[in-house]
Amino acid sequence: MVLQTGGAIATVFDNVLGYQVIRAIGLNQSTLQLNVSYRKFIPLCTTVRMTCQVDRQEGRKSWVSAKVRGDDCHAMMLCAEANVKSPSMR
Repeated sequence: MVLQTGGAIATVFDNVLGYQVIRAIGLNQSTLQLNVSYRKFIPLCTTVRMTCQVDRQEGRKSWVSAKVRGDDCHAMMLCAEANVKSPSMR
């Protein structure tokens, strides 16, 4: 079985969570912290479903999270949380 590497998965989470903040709030933000929990292996060429949301916002900071589930939508394979912050407009 060929598995996806952790670095590639973290990169996908970082991009998707950043896009979610732009879409939901309309602000460009930079990731301050990204935590990824690897719960199950994901074989290459596997269909998965990712959901993400903005959990809260305080000033220029936002907290976002995402979950990856298998195609059957039951088994959670991965989850991530990120703290992001928009740049100062000085």
